Amino acid sequence: MVLLIRCTVFRAIYEHGDTMPDAVAHLYRATAAATRELIQAEGGGRRGGAAGVAESAFVAMERLVTLRGQVPEEKPLHIDPLTTAALAREHLGRYLREIERAPADPMLRHFLAIGALSELLVRTKLPVKTEQRLRDIVAYAQRDGAKPGTIDLLMTALSRIVTP
Repeated sequence: MVLLIRCTVFRAIYEHGDTMPDAVAHLYRATAAATRELIQAEGGGRRGGAAGVAESAFVAMERLVTLRGQVPEEKPLHIDPLTTAALAREHLGRYLREIERAPADPMLRHFLAIGALSELLVRTKLPVKTEQRLRDIVAYAQRDGAKPGTIDLLMTALSRIVTP
């Protein structure tokens, strides 16, 4: 569940960060505990506090939707970047393992894979061609939906980044 929240947050940053910066900054800060969990979820079993973290994140999301994204001005968003290729590969490797552990629901896998690529695009400075290719893959996946071929494309893109 924490991975779902993380993907939602980074998809919001990627898709709406320019048009709704205050709402996205609020969402990121309100779900900070959930967005830190990917590193800790790696240990195998889920942490006992994950339900509480998820609940508070969902309350923050509900409040943001109720307000239609109209929140008071926030400080500009600062997200810790993934500064090296090795860090990005390691991080996406954790994403891949978590996606593989998730239920085999096509809509869920589609959402999570787009979230993983969105986070990569938000947190890294990629070569122009690579960044554009990933943006094209995300845009295509959003248009095409959770079809098997699209999910395969997303998972292949993630796998190729993790194991070049």
